[in-house]
Amino acid sequence: MLKIAIGRMVQVTEELKTNPGKVEKNPWCFVDDQSLDRSIEPCNIPKCVDKLWLTIISILALAAVAVVLTSVLILKKKSSRGMKNIQSINTPNAGNNIYGNSQLNSNQDTGRMNLNSSIELVGIPSKNMEKNSLLRIPHFTLQDVEFFEELGEGAFGKVYKGQLTQPNKKIVNVAIKALKENASIKTQQDFRREIELISDLKHQNIVCILGVILNKEPYCMLFEYMANGDLHEFLISNSPIEKKTLLQLEFLQIAIQISEGMEYLSGHHYVHRDLAARNCLVNEGLIVKISDFGLSRDIYSSDYYRVQSKSLLPVRWMPSESILYGKFTTESDIWSFGVVLWEIYSYGMQPYCGYSNPEVIHLIRSRQLLSCPENCPTAVYSLMMECWHEQAVKRPTFSDISHRLKTWYDGHVKISNQNI
Repeated sequence: MLKIAIGRMVQVTEELKTNPGKVEKNPWCFVDDQSLDRSIEPCNIPKCVDKLWLTIISILALAAVAVVLTSVLILKKKSSRGMKNIQSINTPNAGNNIYGNSQLNSNQDTGRMNLNSSIELVGIPSKNMEKNSLLRIPHFTLQDVEFFEELGEGAFGKVYKGQLTQPNKKIVNVAIKALKENASIKTQQDFRREIELISDLKHQNIVCILGVILNKEPYCMLFEYMANGDLHEFLISNSPIEKKTLLQLEFLQIAIQISEGMEYLSGHHYVHRDLAARNCLVNEGLIVKISDFGLSRDIYSSDYYRVQSKSLLPVRWMPSESILYGKFTTESDIWSFGVVLWEIYSYGMQPYCGYSNPEVIHLIRSRQLLSCPENCPTAVYSLMMECWHEQAVKRPTFSDISHRLKTWYDGHVKISNQNI
């Protein structure tokens, strides 16, 4: 019986290392026939797999997978950025403002951004959309406008009352927002960006842009002029202090228009962030429109407060989540609307009058809210309290607010008609 002893084996490669010295053509084995004279015979040993090629192929495969994963992550990140920007209108210190400075940003940090406007858009349009926006807006020249008195000054420059001569030769009063001379390239880009962002806002209760002047400096935005000034001044001038009063129907008429304007903005994913009576304008016939020209006027400087060295914030109109965390949402706008409603029924009194801004912050955080104005209907004050709910998700929607205000208005009209 033969016993086979396999010769000393080393790693097998193309050089067949089981054949030391390459004496034989193939791997060999000792054949033991129980004698000292051992002979060798070729062994049927397969070649080892070449591990070098396997290593190279594995590395290439891993590299390909890494490239694919990286590409997917980059695309996902870009997509998430686009969704984040889906249309926001304002952030007082960095927002896409309708009528003030337009520094694109998310719903973070804010206030009145050095008194910039507040409507923030949550969506960055594409370059094609931007071009289309500019094309849709009527373009005029400086020869088409006449500047009158200065109304104030905003982040981009001064705002004037003026007149515009339209192509049909019709002359209309306008508010002219002029870009300051020698503005930086960045400021000019922001100015154009604001035009692009507000060009699609079309609602009877939003002060909309009428046209632009971009062919020669000073570049200008032209807005419809509201003859009776801002709502805060209008309320004071029609208050018992001036020996005047507004009817309950007129209070409701004002509130309904603001709620409908805000319903439009929120429906288009805009957050105003600085809704207040001073930022609503009044025209003849008690027409009220929401705006924010970002005017820096001394009479309203006390309405803003710098929190922890950040932007100036209208804390008296803000919920705690906005004051503490810089969180601005439609729900924070609803809180502000409740304060505007309080302003309307208080004839323009400053919210938390007599308290300092730090004290106001403490009052809001401790839920010591504004008391019911004199002669304000209980139902209306209850609506204010709902707008000031501590939990943002439990505040009413602007659609619900508009519906309730209209119902009360119609009820007053019916009662008035019955008394005639």
